[in-house]
Amino acid sequence: VDMVICDWNMPSMTGVEFLRQLRTVDTTVPFLMITGRADIDSVVEAKSAGVTGYIRKPFSPRELEAKLRIILAKAASNE
Repeated sequence: VDMVICDWNMPSMTGVEFLRQLRTVDTTVPFLMITGRADIDSVVEAKSAGVTGYIRKPFSPRELEAKLRIILAKAASNE
């Protein structure tokens, strides 16, 4: 897996729960959280779990592309 793009809300677990489980196995794979949550507590929770990027819904294709470019550039600089 080169990158994970995940919604916060999922049927079996939250995106943050998935992120925490992923980070026990791989701390380097870029992880973009997509969510409608705008509160600071959610952002802090995702950051503390190891999220690489965070984007709020609704977003435009241009915003998504910009966020992906930032995340991929960061990942490339860490190699």
